[in-house]
Amino acid sequence: MIRRPPTAIELTMDDIIEFEQQRRKVRQEKLEKCISKSCSVFFETGGPKTKTEIHNRIGYNPSNPTTSQ
Repeated sequence: MIRRPPTAIELTMDDIIEFEQQRRKVRQEKLEKCISKSCSVFFETGGPKTKTEIHNRIGYNPSNPTTSQ
């Protein structure tokens, strides 16, 4: 296999500006999507779950500790 020297890639100011515009566009689309769908579900369900709700969901019952002896 023939080894060749690495290729230099130049980064211009136009490239940086274009990247920033694309990043802002994607971030805005994600925000709009979140506001219209998933975030509204979060607020409708009352926010974070309590420990009791989490324990019930995963089947954890702290009142009945098991012994490993």
